[in-house]
Amino acid sequence: MTFRGQGGEVEGMKQENQRPYKRFSEIYDSVMEGVPYGRWLRFIETVWARHDARPRTVLDLACGTGNMTLLLAERGYKAIGLDSSPFMLEKARAKALQRGLNVEFILADMRDFHLAAPVDSAICVFDSINYLTTPEDLSRTFRCVFHNLTAAGLFVFDMNTQHRLATIPKEVTLIEGPDYLLIWRDLPDPPNCSWAVKLTGFLRVNDVWERFDERHMEKAYPCDSVRLWLEEAGFETIWLYDTLSFNPVHSGTTRAYFVAKKPGLPVKLRG
Repeated sequence: MTFRGQGGEVEGMKQENQRPYKRFSEIYDSVMEGVPYGRWLRFIETVWARHDARPRTVLDLACGTGNMTLLLAERGYKAIGLDSSPFMLEKARAKALQRGLNVEFILADMRDFHLAAPVDSAICVFDSINYLTTPEDLSRTFRCVFHNLTAAGLFVFDMNTQHRLATIPKEVTLIEGPDYLLIWRDLPDPPNCSWAVKLTGFLRVNDVWERFDERHMEKAYPCDSVRLWLEEAGFETIWLYDTLSFNPVHSGTTRAYFVAKKPGLPVKLRG
């Protein structure tokens, strides 16, 4: 069996340094199979009901391989998935075709996008907003979402808190699948309220083990700052909740949920 490495043909493996979610996209769904997308969607539907919102069109921001987008479509919403990774979207489109779902997937940067028509609600799950590592990036994203929502539309998203990123241990996890091996290194940086993940993966393609390396980074922000940037983007009312509940956030909250409303018809809260 021939392997290819950095120095030509060697007894080793082919190594590739990739942009995030290129080769990782090939095993993403297997690695993340325990992510509770269904539970998140049920909570978001509860959020919509609590705030008297009845969206028909929903934008799934940073949709990845489309797990949440496809659940939305199966629930009867007109779902649109948007992501900046063509490799993740390739997987999403393949899954939609396999399930017989008519879902639009858009390749775009969430800091700079324009939909053909505004949507009733936008969501962003799985701390994807934390991938925006500067306040300017957050503000640009919030403005884009605002301009692509209908009047009184709701933007619902979750974020890892500063407490969460400060308490992630520095450790290495080995994840093994049928045709892959992934070394996951957590690299927290509490003083800067950030956390990086270094991935070293090995994919078996025919008789060749191919190596890839990716680095992912998240940044956490004070909840009050996020609220301010939402208001500056034009949202008139912002609600903030603890993890998968309607309890207020507190010092130990690890995942905060934001609900931001665009001006329009009054929103009636339900108990």
